[in-house]
Amino acid sequence: MILRLLGIVPFFLLGGYTFTFSQTPKKFTDSLQHELKHTDDQKQRLRILAILTEVVAYRDIKKAEAYANETYNIVSQPQYTSQAVIAYHSLGFIAYRKSNYPAALQWLQKAENAFNQATDSLDISHTYKKTGMVYTRLGKHEQALRYHQKSLAIAKARKDQKGISATYHAIANVYYFKGDYDQSIRYFKQSLKINRVLGKTQNRQDAIGSLLNNIGGLYGEKGNYFTALEYFHQSLKIRLESKNKPGTASCYYNIGEIYRLLTEHDKAIEFYYKALPIRKSIGEKTGVIECYNSLGTTYNKLGKPAKALEYFLQSNQLAKSIQNKGELGRSLLGLAQTWLALGKLIKAQAAFEKSLKLSQQIGQKSLIAQSQVGLANLFRQTQKWTMAIGYGQKGYRLAREIGQKYTVKQATEILANTYAKTQQYQKAFDFLTIFKNTSDSLINAENIKKITVLESQQQYEIEKQKQALELAQKEMLMKAELRQQKRLRRSTVFGLSMSFLLVLVILLFFYYRYRVQQRQKWSHELKKQEQLKRNAVIAAQEAQQKKIAQELHDGVGQLLVALKLNLEAIAKNIGHHSPSSWENALQLLDKVTNDVRAVSHLAMPNLIKSDGLVMALEHLMEKTFGYDTITYTFEHYNLQEKYPETLEINVYRVIQELISNVIKHANATQVNLQIYQVEQTLYVRFEDDGQGFDTQKMTSAGVGLLSIGSRVDFLSGNIHFGKEENGGMVVKVSLPLQQLEHLNLQRKKLVA
Repeated sequence: MILRLLGIVPFFLLGGYTFTFSQTPKKFTDSLQHELKHTDDQKQRLRILAILTEVVAYRDIKKAEAYANETYNIVSQPQYTSQAVIAYHSLGFIAYRKSNYPAALQWLQKAENAFNQATDSLDISHTYKKTGMVYTRLGKHEQALRYHQKSLAIAKARKDQKGISATYHAIANVYYFKGDYDQSIRYFKQSLKINRVLGKTQNRQDAIGSLLNNIGGLYGEKGNYFTALEYFHQSLKIRLESKNKPGTASCYYNIGEIYRLLTEHDKAIEFYYKALPIRKSIGEKTGVIECYNSLGTTYNKLGKPAKALEYFLQSNQLAKSIQNKGELGRSLLGLAQTWLALGKLIKAQAAFEKSLKLSQQIGQKSLIAQSQVGLANLFRQTQKWTMAIGYGQKGYRLAREIGQKYTVKQATEILANTYAKTQQYQKAFDFLTIFKNTSDSLINAENIKKITVLESQQQYEIEKQKQALELAQKEMLMKAELRQQKRLRRSTVFGLSMSFLLVLVILLFFYYRYRVQQRQKWSHELKKQEQLKRNAVIAAQEAQQKKIAQELHDGVGQLLVALKLNLEAIAKNIGHHSPSSWENALQLLDKVTNDVRAVSHLAMPNLIKSDGLVMALEHLMEKTFGYDTITYTFEHYNLQEKYPETLEINVYRVIQELISNVIKHANATQVNLQIYQVEQTLYVRFEDDGQGFDTQKMTSAGVGLLSIGSRVDFLSGNIHFGKEENGGMVVKVSLPLQQLEHLNLQRKKLVA
C-alpha cells in the first residue's frame, strides 16, 4: 500500500491579495464566514467565497459546492460578468475534488479564456496550476507539466519565491503519480530549499513540515524506510511545535505506514489510532478514510480479516459520500483482499476489478499494479493459470517500472508458483530468483527485528528448560522422601539404612553440584584471563600506534620540515650551481615528509577525535574508492553523535581491514557499508559483489581477518562471514554497547 502524500499547501492569489493558513483551518474558515456575513461588496464576497470553496472542500464537499455555486450566481449578473473567471475557477476546483476531471477541465478552460477580458480577478497562474493538477489525475503527465511550467514562468518573472516553491511542489506531485520518485524527490527538495530561505524572515514552518512529510513518503515508496522515518520525525517535531493538527495527524499516519511495512503491526496500529481522532475532530474525511484503509490492511496482516472488514466497509462508505475516487479505489482493494482471505472469491474478484478500473481512470500506477497482482493471486487460487500469469506479468512490469519493491515481491512469488504449477520450470526458476533478490533488499530492518525476537525466544526456551530441570530435581527429591517414609513404616532398621543412603545421595548430589560449579568458575576465570590478554595486546597496539604517530608527526616530521627550510636557504645562496639537483632533492624531501604524515595519520586517524566515526568512515570510503573503478554506498541510521573512543577506533580498524581485503583480493565492482544502532547494539554490515571466499576455510585466514576477529572479540561482539548466492562477500558484526564502559575502564588501567 502506498504512503499518502499531502496535497499542495493551499494559497490563493485574489486581486493582488495573498491569503495563507496563519490560523488553524477551522478558525480561518470561521473568520472568513464572519467577514462574508458583514460585507455588501459583491467583489469582496466573490474573493471570500472562492477561498472558502478551496478551504472547505477538503472537509465538506457539499458545502464547498454551495459556495462555488454562489460565486456563479453573482457573476451571472451583468455588472459582474468581468469576474466570471473566479466562478469558473471555483467550479473547476469542485469538479476536481469530486474526481469529475473532464468537467473540471471544461470549467478551468473557461476560466483561462475569460481571464483575457478580466480586469480584477483571480491570478491566472493559479488556474494554470489547477489545470496541471487535473491533467495529473487523468494520467496526462506531459500536459500537466506544460501547465505547471506556465505557472512557474509567471512566478519567476515576478520573482515570487512562494509561487515558485508551490509550483515546484505541484511538479513533484506530477512525477509522483508518473512513478518517477527520484524526480519527485528532487522537486520537493527544491521547494524545501526555498521555504527554508524564506523561513528566516517569514513563518514557513507549516510549508517546511509538509515538504519533509512528502519527501519521507517518497523514500518510503522506494523502500528506504530508515530515511523515511527520519524525515517524518523532523516533520512531526515542526507540526507539534506549531500545533498544526492536520500536519500532526499526517505525520502520525505516515510513521504508522512505515512500521506496517517493517511488519511491526502493533506499533503501526498505535500510530494510526493517534492520527484517527485528530482527523475526525477537524472533519478531515479523506484522512479518516486513509486511517480506516490502513487499519484494515494491518488487521489483515495480523490474520484478523473480520476486524479488517469493519474498517474497509466504513472506508468504502465514506469515500463514496465525498466522491473521492482515489480513496474509493484503495478501499475496494482492501475489501478485495479481505474477501479473498475470508474465502469469498466472487466478492473478491468484483472488488479487485472495480479497484483496477478506478485506478486506471485516475492514472494511479501503484494502485493499478496492486490490483493486477491481487487478481493474479485470486486466479492462481482458483487454478485459472492463464489469467493468473497475464495479470501477474502486468502487475510485475508496472511495479518494477515505478520502483514499488513490495508489490514486485508479491508478483514474482505468484508468478514463480504459477509457472511451477504449469510445469514451466525455467520461468518459475527465473521469477523465484527475482523474488529472492527482492526479498533480500527489503529485509535489512525486518531481519534486525526478527533476530531480536529469535534471540528472545531462545533465551525464553533456555530459561524454560532450566526451570523444568529444577522442577524435575525437586520432584525427584520429593519422590525419594516418600519412598523413604514408606520404608520406615515397614522396618525401622530398613528405614535407617535407607535414610543413610538418602543422606549419602544428597551429599553426593551437593558434592557433584559443587564440582560442577567449581569447574564453571575455573572455566569462566580462564576465559576472563584470555580476554584480558587480548585486551592488553590490542590496547598496547593502539597505544604503540598512537605513540608512533605522535613521534612521526612531532619528531621526524618536524626535523624533515627544518631540513627542508635549511636546504631551501642553501639553495638560494648557491642557486647558480646545479639547480636541477637541488630541485630534485627538495622534491624528494617533500615526498618523504608527505609519506611520514600519511603514515602518522594511518597509525592514528585524527578525524575520529575531531568529527566522530561517521565522518571518519565517509573520509575513508571517499579516499579509497572516490577515484577508483569500485563504486560504493555508505548508509547509517540512529547513531549517537559520539561513541567511546575504544569502540570508534576498533570499528574504524575493522572496516579499514575489510576495505583492504576487497581491494587486494575481491575483484569487486561495488561495495556497500551499513552501520546502525538498534536499542543497545551497534550493527555493521559490509558486502561486495566480488569473487567471495570459502567460509569453510576460515581456519586458514590471513593476518587481516584474524585481526578483525580479535578486535571484535575485544569489544565482546559477534562476527559472521558469509557468501552471497550471486558471489561476493557479506560480513555482519554486532557490538553490545552496554559492555563498553567496562572495556574502557580496563583499557585505561592497561595504558596506565
